[in-house]
Amino acid sequence: MLHRRLARGLTVCALLAIPVLALPQASATGAVAVSHKADACRNTWLRATVTAAHGQDGLALAETNVSRSFCYMVSPILVQLLTSRGGNVTPAVASPPFTGEGGVFPTYLGTFSLSLNGASRCPHSALVSAIRVTAGAATSLIHVPRVRVCASRPHPLTVSPVIFPHPAPCHGSVIRSTVGWPNGAAGTIYYSIRFGNTGTVACTVHGIPTVQPISTAAAPVGPPSRAEAVTARGGTMVLGVESPLYPSDGALAAPAVTAWATLGVVETGNFSPGACEPATAAGIRVALPGYAATDLTLPISVCTRLVSTSIEGVAPIWLTY
Repeated sequence: MLHRRLARGLTVCALLAIPVLALPQASATGAVAVSHKADACRNTWLRATVTAAHGQDGLALAETNVSRSFCYMVSPILVQLLTSRGGNVTPAVASPPFTGEGGVFPTYLGTFSLSLNGASRCPHSALVSAIRVTAGAATSLIHVPRVRVCASRPHPLTVSPVIFPHPAPCHGSVIRSTVGWPNGAAGTIYYSIRFGNTGTVACTVHGIPTVQPISTAAAPVGPPSRAEAVTARGGTMVLGVESPLYPSDGALAAPAVTAWATLGVVETGNFSPGACEPATAAGIRVALPGYAATDLTLPISVCTRLVSTSIEGVAPIWLTY
């Protein structure tokens, strides 16, 4: 077991150290974008919008990544109330700091609300026509229905904690499955099965895929892979939209973030021939929970009388052991 964990750790390190060389060996639909850890959202990537109004005392806002690149929002988010001429009604007010998914993992959406103190019985009021929202280096300006607030101290603005809801589950037609080059030691070869998003919006996948070795005629070869429960794997995983490395403006674009699952193939020579009865599979049939299966080309030797392959749950490409 120790040797197996060590080998798997070395495999993942190799995948992370040389991502450009770890090109897909086989794919159902073609090449996949190289994945990397997301960067902070750029100025033109975020757009703030009002999603709901709550009378005269509050507004619900959303900060959305409208680019085709995956990014994370910087904590805290700063909010300012502005007049129709762009003057500041208040100094910038910060949201409570956020950690977890918004601060560590990339996101496509952050939602929060603003509580506004009314102007009744106030010595100094102001008419608010716009709100400036800043997340790190990204700034958005959103125009709102004119509302009068109290501009005297204490400040008339309170910002709620930012939450990061998951996007909707991926539609089956947008998932791109590929298989990476083999890596491994100590009698087990590991392959990264990657799941990319070819749609137009971010979406989510989760769970442990099912994997069945198959013949050239798509018939099962031996038993399906054993599912392995590994900490931090198999949970909800957000897939960024795959984008061209060189968009129309010629600038290098950040690749989309994909999910991946590790397929382990124990060398059949580790078993006695009678107990194993090895055979060569031409490929594997892969299916995420709730999705149709995809057949991928992957020549491997497997046992037909016992389980000699294993599969782990989906995880971000940068997850290490």
